[in-house]
Amino acid sequence: MSLVPDETRKNLIVNYLPQTLSDDEFRRIFEACGPIAKCRIMRDLKTNYSFGYGFVEFEQAQDAQKAIVQLNNLPLQHKRLKVAFARPPGDEIKETNLYVQNIPRDYTITQFSSMFEPFGMIVQKNLLADKITGMPRGVGFVRYSKKAEADEAINQMNGKVPEGSAMALQVRVAEDHGKMKNAYNAGFQAAMKGGKGNMGGQFDNMRGGKMSGMGRGGVNRFNPLGRGGEGYGGAQGYGGGYGGGYGGDFASNDYSGGGRGNNGVAPPGAPGNAYYNRF
Repeated sequence: MSLVPDETRKNLIVNYLPQTLSDDEFRRIFEACGPIAKCRIMRDLKTNYSFGYGFVEFEQAQDAQKAIVQLNNLPLQHKRLKVAFARPPGDEIKETNLYVQNIPRDYTITQFSSMFEPFGMIVQKNLLADKITGMPRGVGFVRYSKKAEADEAINQMNGKVPEGSAMALQVRVAEDHGKMKNAYNAGFQAAMKGGKGNMGGQFDNMRGGKMSGMGRGGVNRFNPLGRGGEGYGGAQGYGGGYGGGYGGDFASNDYSGGGRGNNGVAPPGAPGNAYYNRF
């Protein structure tokens, strides 16, 4: 099919880029079609993670058209490129990114995508995993090329129960992805921080030789289960009893590990006293 040259159409959008594709590789692919004014793979500003699409601006409109003819549907790694003229910013491309909840945890990215493909061209899709366990969280994103396609997906899929699931999907326009990601990371970091407390138990240090003195873990007097970790007296004479467990007052949500125990006998450690809970 021949394309009529249009001097205003020099900008291309390229979808389905492999996540591992570098900017230099991206440029080299399209330079074969003509001189490039600029090109860019869209990435997360903090992590440099590729969103899987990019833009190319040619110096000449006919070269942009040539790139569509030659490179659209080009196999690249495990994907096929989708090359088309980029649309100017406008309402048509706003609110095209959807946030989907209650996705069956055993669904693959292919199964997830197939649920939403009937409603338009998917530019990007992603299933999220838990940062600690790596297990699916049951949520994901799907981005369409047009707002009308995203609206239709919401109308058809919101409240629908996927095959093999007992929970209905919740589909809505996604908030700013950066804000959502920052909120999730903030929650993750807060969950990983231990609370500081002051209810450590008594720590004694068992006498031992070089690299052998082992101290008992501290025990919280108010909670026998809140036991600190055991420590070892080393060559520098540091005794055990640096508590790593949870002691403290559960009612006030105030926890801590135990205190520091006596120094071991291995020289040249300085003498020290056991730390006692004064409460």
